[in-house]
Amino acid sequence: MLSTGASIAAPTGTSLNYFSFLWVPTVQSKEMLVKLKEAQRELIEAINKAPIKRNITIILAVCLVSLFFDQWTKSWADQNLANLSHPLPVSVDKEMSVRDAIVQEMGFSAAEVDQLIEDRLVALLPQEPVKDPQRKAFSEDNLVRGEQIYIFHRGLHRAPRVISTIRTAVNKGWLSSDLRNQKREVLVEGLTTKTLAEVIAADQHQLSEETILKSFERGFVYVPKRLFAIGPDKEIVPGEIALIRSRGVDLISGFMGFRYAENPGAAWSFLASASPGVRFWFFTVVACIAVVILLILSLVQPPDKRLPLWAYSLILGGAIGNLIDRIQNNFVIDFIDNYVGDSHWPTYNIADVGISVGVGLLLLDMIRTWRQERALARKG
Repeated sequence: MLSTGASIAAPTGTSLNYFSFLWVPTVQSKEMLVKLKEAQRELIEAINKAPIKRNITIILAVCLVSLFFDQWTKSWADQNLANLSHPLPVSVDKEMSVRDAIVQEMGFSAAEVDQLIEDRLVALLPQEPVKDPQRKAFSEDNLVRGEQIYIFHRGLHRAPRVISTIRTAVNKGWLSSDLRNQKREVLVEGLTTKTLAEVIAADQHQLSEETILKSFERGFVYVPKRLFAIGPDKEIVPGEIALIRSRGVDLISGFMGFRYAENPGAAWSFLASASPGVRFWFFTVVACIAVVILLILSLVQPPDKRLPLWAYSLILGGAIGNLIDRIQNNFVIDFIDNYVGDSHWPTYNIADVGISVGVGLLLLDMIRTWRQERALARKG
């Protein structure tokens, strides 16, 4: 039987007792420290050799141009494209037909407005908003169909956030749902005491409590029992809001168009089903780390590496553009839709284009460098 003071042979010839189990991690930590110091020294040397002024100029120019077009096109998509979760509001200062109101306020052609109305894509909100944030969101009667909450937190001329009370309750684990049999099972005691303000806060993580309460106070919250499509001759009066519930733009028929989409996840909707809080912090932290790394890689490019400098700058601009969206909205606005028949590529935006072009330039630089090294090896 070994005593607690027994020893074993260490790789270096020293003695280790059973309480010296930290020896290996200590050696590994020292090796890691040496590697970190070497990396720091190499980084400082690269910075000293790099044309910093040139690199900063190119980084700023590329990022600013990329950010301008990215944010401008996303703003255009936000104000001109619509779907059921992002309807476009139309209001007037004087009484007129819905058709004339949309043509006047939105700038759409009369032919397009006629088609939207014919397709039953224009509806009218009730005139009276809900101003009581403590109004109950659930009752025994609406646990099957639920209600839709429209909150115009940016004003009545900007698209609202549309919140399904039932979807929020299921996502938060307040209800279990069997859509095929239209059955609901209450999982949280006191569900019917939850208020509209609580449901909005649970669904819209990016909205502060103050913003939600001010929206109620200003009459920016609507909870219609049902929306009905309206005809072209229907009159709209001041105080009423018409909603365009779907609108896209065909750019190249059969191949490319603009369709509004919100991506709460990353590429191909990674983590799209995660809770809003998890998504916000995960993607914000990851994006910030990526921005710092890309900035360093851009700054240290030597004089003869122009292609990688442009590539990293494009990727950096795209990453910042999508990061702005995530901080503001907790999702990224996508709107470019490529398709063939019924097959659609995931929608994307200008920031994604910049990132893709940047990655392509890096691959091109890698191929060019590989060819040059191969040619030198043959000569040698």
